[in-house]
Amino acid sequence: VLERDEIMNKFYKVTAQLEQSLGGISYDKLDISDEVKEHVELVLAQFRRANGRVDELAVRLSYLYYNSGSFNKVGS
Repeated sequence: VLERDEIMNKFYKVTAQLEQSLGGISYDKLDISDEVKEHVELVLAQFRRANGRVDELAVRLSYLYYNSGSFNKVGS
């Protein structure tokens, strides 16, 4: 469980760093097509949505719920 949490935290840190890095680039100064700019904007928007949805407390609570046996009792 601790290893899984550690991996999950590293993943969140990496995605936050990617979001920050993509958001800090001035794409207007680069010689790239509008299509590439649109793709980068879409990826950046996905990172922002993903980071907004991640609630570590909710993840931990659902993990505890499903592993406590309460989930199995409800379905029985």
